[in-house]
Order: sequence, then C-alpha cells, then structure tokens
Amino acid sequence: EAQKKASSTASVSVLINEVMAKNDKTLRDDEEKSSDWIELLVSAPSATTVNLSGWSLTDDPEHKEVWPFPSHDIAVSKDGFLVVYASGEEDDEEETKGKEKRDKSKAIDVLKPLKPLHASFKLSDKGDYLAVLDAEGKVADAIKRYPQQYKDISWGRTNGRVKTLSDLTLSGGATYAYLSRPTPGKANAGPVADNTPLISGVTKTTEAPLTTGEDLTVRACVSILSQRESQKKQSKTNLFENAKVELHYKVNFESRDYASEMKPVENGTHCDEDEGQKEFASVVRHHKFSGPAGTHPGDMIRWYVTVQRGSLAARSPSLEVEAPAESAADIPRYFGSVVASAEDAKSKVDKLYWFIRDDDKWKIEKSQCSAFPCLADKQGHLARCSFYFQGHFYDNVKMRQRGISALLWPKKKF
Repeated sequence: EAQKKASSTASVSVLINEVMAKNDKTLRDDEEKSSDWIELLVSAPSATTVNLSGWSLTDDPEHKEVWPFPSHDIAVSKDGFLVVYASGEEDDEEETKGKEKRDKSKAIDVLKPLKPLHASFKLSDKGDYLAVLDAEGKVADAIKRYPQQYKDISWGRTNGRVKTLSDLTLSGGATYAYLSRPTPGKANAGPVADNTPLISGVTKTTEAPLTTGEDLTVRACVSILSQRESQKKQSKTNLFENAKVELHYKVNFESRDYASEMKPVENGTHCDEDEGQKEFASVVRHHKFSGPAGTHPGDMIRWYVTVQRGSLAARSPSLEVEAPAESAADIPRYFGSVVASAEDAKSKVDKLYWFIRDDDKWKIEKSQCSAFPCLADKQGHLARCSFYFQGHFYDNVKMRQRGISALLWPKKKF
C-alpha cells in the first residue's frame, strides 16, 4: 500500500477542474447540505492517496486568508478527482487525527479522511478569485475571476483531459466555460454554447386548485449564459431582444399543445435581476382551458416554457437526462394544476386528482387475469399518469395495477 501513496509533494500537481458556486440539487455533502463545491484534479505518481500537507485553497487574491489542506493522507478517485466543499465549515483536524489513531489501534488501515473536506470559505455566485497554493505558498493553479454563477450550473475546464501542469502548457492553456451538466468527481461534460438561454423559476403549479372562473398566470426567469463579461454588461433590452419566450399548454390529454407568448415584466419581483435574470409572464384565460365551453371541474392543465434565441433553445422542464441513473422516459414533461368545482375548492378535505389516458386504462383492465399463478407472475401493463395532491403536481409517473385485492376482491364503498 505504501507504494500507492505519493511520498512527496514535489511531483504532485493540483488543478482547479470544476466549480459550482450555487449548488441547490446537484450534490449533498456529508451533512445533507447543498454546499458549494470545488473539484480538483490531482496528479501524483501511482497514487490512490495524496498528502497535501502545506498546500492550501484560497479565494483571497492577496493570499492572506487561506484554507490549509489537512496533514493526513487524502483519498483521490482512480482518475485523480477530489471534491472540496466550500461550506465555510472547516473540519476539526485534531478530532479527525484522534479518531484515526483510535482506528489504527484497532488494526484498521485508515486510507482516507473520515469526513469529506470542507474549506473554511464559501464561493461567491457573483464571480470571484480562486487559487491552489503549493507547500511553498506559490500558485499551483488559479482562476483570476470566474463569471456569474447560476443555480446548479457548473463552470470548469473544457480543453480535454488535463492531468498535469505540463499537459496544460502543451494544450495551449486552460479554457473554461459553463458546462452542459455538472460532474463532481468525474471528467467534465462538454461546454454550453455561448449565449445559450437558461430558464429557471417557472411557476410549477398552483397552491390550490384553480376554479372555473380563475385565470392561470405562469412566470419564468430567463438568463443568457455568456462567457464574455463585455456582453453581460449590455442593457437587458439588447440581451433579450432576440429571445422568443413562449408558454405551451394543454388540457387533459389533448393531442396538441397551445402556445402563448410570454412578455417581459418590467420591475418584476419574481426573478433576481442582479443575477442577470429577466422575468417573463403569460396569462391563460380560464375560457381557453377547454375551448369556448370554458373550464370544467376535474380538468387538468399542463404547461412548459421554451426560449428560442437564434439557433439556441431551452425548455423547462428540460427533457435532458441530468443523472446517469435517470431514464429519459421517466422525467416529467410538464408542470401543471387542476380545476376544482366551487364545492371542492371550499372543502377542507384533501382530494387526490389522478389522470390517466383512456387507452392506458383500457390496456390495464385488459391485462387482468383471474388465476393466482398468473397474478403472481404478471407484470401488467405499464402506464403513465399525472396527479395533483396537496398543492403538488406530479407528471409522467409510472403506474401499473398490482395485487390480487386490487384486481378481484370486492371493495367496501364509503
């Protein structure tokens, strides 16, 4: 095992590979918090662990305030990735050392810190300096200023698989960009095209069901991901003037979507203009939910928002798979809500609104069988449904009928 460890930091290089300064749902730390994070790329000869004693991270351009790496060995991934949480909650190294000593007394070979690394500073989502300092206090790698950061959008290297500082020199220097998806602990994804629109803060549902005479207002925040600071300083009018923002909606399981232009809201309070966001809104009149006849109690209305800016486009909810474990077939297609009768709107009893296509309902019923072996082995027809409950809307949910009681036994009516 000793051969796997880096015996000296002289041949070690550490690069800043990826940064997320506004983490929300991408990654949870060991305390289940959405801490911001810094991904480092560590290169050491044949090392599964590395000792960075004397090295440090800092967001201070003058290097007066730094966070020192712990003196014990640190485990790195087989590809050399190391994630440090910029939580502002520095670990107590003495406590860690004491625990390691107790573990070693029990004949346990401690190869990695007991807790993930937490730096003593937090990252600014407005853009900031970031550097790695070696054991001599010299800059091993630095980002003079990363740009404005957005929720769950990472920023990092785009110039291939850089492993050492010499590789970086040969490749012509580091290039950075917003990345198409965050990959903490793994090789970086490809870059987002410059001036790509980003949609956030879309109205996902209504706190209570709509009534038959109530209009639906949908709001969205649109940003333009530009790598160039000069373009970000343009007036918001110029930045968004070529952006076409639309609300697409449908009632129940109609075959077509209806489109409505979303217009910019001046002096809106829904979005954060300091982050480069612009608020857009559209109102769907209640009489348009189901055509001239108007809305009906029990109707479902679903929607999504798109932005088109030249050849670049965005959709929310996105249809792109964000995690390796996800399937494109399982992600929500729409946000949504339901229309309630006046009686249900006043009721204090929670009501579950459940929607399934007629053809799926028919297939489920047709797939039923009455013999026990058949029921035990049969998977049944897999359908997709949507439902609304307690102010939350769920779309594209898998469902299938299971169980003998559900299929055959008579049920008491209430």
